[in-house]
Amino acid sequence: MIKNNSSISQLKVIYLATTLFLVGLSLYAFNQVMNLIDSAQLMHDTNEINMSLEKIATAVNEAETNQRGFLLTGDALLLYKRDKAFTKLSTELKRVDSLLRDPKQIENLKTLHVAIDEKLLSMKKVLELYSPIETNPEFKANIVEGIGKMDKVRQELYKMALTEEELLHQRTEKYYRLSFVTPFFIIVLFFGALIILSVSYFRINSAFKESQQLHSKLEEEKTLAQTILNCSPDNIIVLNKDLQYITANTKAQQIIHQITPAFIGKKVTDLFPSTDAINDMYKALQGETVYRNDFYSAATDLHFEVIYTPLIRGNEVIGIIAQSRDITGILKTNRQLEKQNEELEERNNFVETLINASVDIIIVLDKELRFVSVNKKTVEIYADYYPKSMIGELFSEVFPNAPLEPIKEAFEGRNTVLKKLKSAVFDKYYEVNYIPLFNKNEVYAVMTITHDITERIKAEEEIRTLNQTYQYAEQIGMFGSYRYNFQKQQLEYSDNLYRLLGCEPQEFTAGPDNFIKYVHPEDVQYVLDATNQAFSHKHFSKWEYRMICKDGSMIYVRGTGQILTDSEGVQWMIGTLQNITEEKNQQSILNAKNVALEKMNKELESFAYISSHDLQEPLRKIQTFATRIVERESKNLSESTIDNLKRMQNAATRMQTLIQDLLAYSRTNSTERRFETVDLNDIIEEVKDELKDELEEKKAVIETTDLGKLTIIPFQFRQMMLNLVSNSLKFSHPNKPAVIKIKRETGLGIKFQNDKLIPHVKYCYLSISDNGIGFEPQYSEKIFEVFQRLHIRTEYKGTGIGLAIVKKIVENHNGIITAKGQVNGGATFDIYIPLN
Repeated sequence: MIKNNSSISQLKVIYLATTLFLVGLSLYAFNQVMNLIDSAQLMHDTNEINMSLEKIATAVNEAETNQRGFLLTGDALLLYKRDKAFTKLSTELKRVDSLLRDPKQIENLKTLHVAIDEKLLSMKKVLELYSPIETNPEFKANIVEGIGKMDKVRQELYKMALTEEELLHQRTEKYYRLSFVTPFFIIVLFFGALIILSVSYFRINSAFKESQQLHSKLEEEKTLAQTILNCSPDNIIVLNKDLQYITANTKAQQIIHQITPAFIGKKVTDLFPSTDAINDMYKALQGETVYRNDFYSAATDLHFEVIYTPLIRGNEVIGIIAQSRDITGILKTNRQLEKQNEELEERNNFVETLINASVDIIIVLDKELRFVSVNKKTVEIYADYYPKSMIGELFSEVFPNAPLEPIKEAFEGRNTVLKKLKSAVFDKYYEVNYIPLFNKNEVYAVMTITHDITERIKAEEEIRTLNQTYQYAEQIGMFGSYRYNFQKQQLEYSDNLYRLLGCEPQEFTAGPDNFIKYVHPEDVQYVLDATNQAFSHKHFSKWEYRMICKDGSMIYVRGTGQILTDSEGVQWMIGTLQNITEEKNQQSILNAKNVALEKMNKELESFAYISSHDLQEPLRKIQTFATRIVERESKNLSESTIDNLKRMQNAATRMQTLIQDLLAYSRTNSTERRFETVDLNDIIEEVKDELKDELEEKKAVIETTDLGKLTIIPFQFRQMMLNLVSNSLKFSHPNKPAVIKIKRETGLGIKFQNDKLIPHVKYCYLSISDNGIGFEPQYSEKIFEVFQRLHIRTEYKGTGIGLAIVKKIVENHNGIITAKGQVNGGATFDIYIPLN
């Protein structure tokens, strides 16, 4: 009995000890579970605070963006959106205040409150000082201050976010620590109960019941944890280290169920085979917390903000927690705002570009007549006159002489135009448009558009001058003009046409019947027939007929006309009637002179024949007989007689050369001009053969490039090149070998910088230069004259006709020749032959 009692006592002691032990372990396990739940709640609060901080930042940005949009566009709807952002901001601040537990964060929240209040106050000041178009310095200062306040708000938000991130890190470590310790003590409790039950069989049932109770409590804790997960606004998924689904909250299940209803135990790679997402998960399994601010899911067509957190037990990663938040709506809103800002910026840039691209002077004045805006053209034109910025300056100070009345009328709401305004600064005329700018039926500014009409004014003056000049020209040229409108069948005469008939301007009505009265009776029918044909067939030719003036005198007239169509499609006949009486008289005199000239030409032809045959025959005989006397009778003649005979021979030779040169010069005009395409290199070779002896005597060299082919008169061109080369040899330097260079170039006239050439005609340019004695530059034109010699006859032989022949040949080719030289510096002859 005692033993039994002792056993009972022992059992009681054991039971009591077991009970105390189990109760102690249960209390400790309960405390750990509560700590785990509290840690989960703290993590949840931290995520909620982070979300609220992001919403606060978004709300402040929305308020700032909407107010800036209102300041730019004046759209009151943006103020309503800004106020909604203010309400959202207040709500989120209260939510953060209710969730904060950390004293440091509570103090940070107070600082954030102050920064946000200062920012909102700054925004209200900016709005109070807002005025369309007008730029208020205080308004600008408040905008700048508002930007600073906004930076301060962002700094406070960033500081709180950093603190929350630190708290989250601490709470996460605590949560994982508790998650590890709690199961450990539960296992200890379980094994302790088994040991105690094995020691006391009678305690098995009670231990089993206690185990069931503990299991029920664990289920309750699991249910509680699942409930906490389901209450989260984020999508939360727990995966094991094989990336198999362990659990997911309700929000995540709604998304996954779109793919498959039963997902627990399946791998993520089977349902969402996204390379980026899988890579991020594997990084998390390595112990790295991975954050992706914008992950697009092609399966759901949604954008998520995702955090992959490693689930650690001890030093081992046993899985990951994937927490995601749907940010599709936020991104869409942000994109819409960005698009609106881009459109607004594009619109402003377009307007600014359009105004700056204008060739007109465009300025905008406010009610105080101060410059609000000026375009690029205004700055360019007045840069020298008014170098500093016009913005903010008074109109009267910049343009003291400009009229102010049109501007005042524009501020009264009337469009005003000054058709012609003479500039006090520049020698120009302008047309100025004053345009009122309205805001809610009130003129808040005036835009002036100043268009330069100087060219138009000059053109009008030129037209007036031309009309007056034309009237003078009619009087000086002794002609009158008329024009006939085929559509209106209306005829008009100029004043001078009446004067040609000895009448006063507009003395009779313009018309065929009144005009025909002044036509010579013998020419009336001719004029009527020609007039009817011209007006009916709308074709006009020149007529010449006689007219009887009002004073009875007779004159000859020539009528001309031209059919024209104006810009409106109306056909006109424009014509002139010219007094050609003097021309007729001169024509009669000219005809008589032509008869006499023809007679003289025949006489000259006879003279040329005589010169080429009859005059040269006596010269040849004089030369022959003088030569015979010198050769045969030189022994019987005195030295003075022989010298006189030689002088006579030389004079005869010079006379013969002169006759031949004169004949050659006359033939350059009289010979037939037959053009052929010839290789100039062949002509130069012929010249070299003919002057072979002279070239050897002077030790001369002719340097040429490939001169190519040219359409010319072969005989004359050969004579020209022969004369030019001979000229270079004749006037070569006595102490050095002659070098003659011939080159060719082709190009438009404008290329050769010669005023005598037609700019757009293509020329063949030939240059013949030498290193001879040259000549003084003032003789560059004179050397082409007939019989012109720059040296005495005893120094250099010649008749002075060679270069005149060269010039005549060039002119026969419709070309131009020029010469340039320097004493002892050689001479250059430039020849330009048109290719067409």
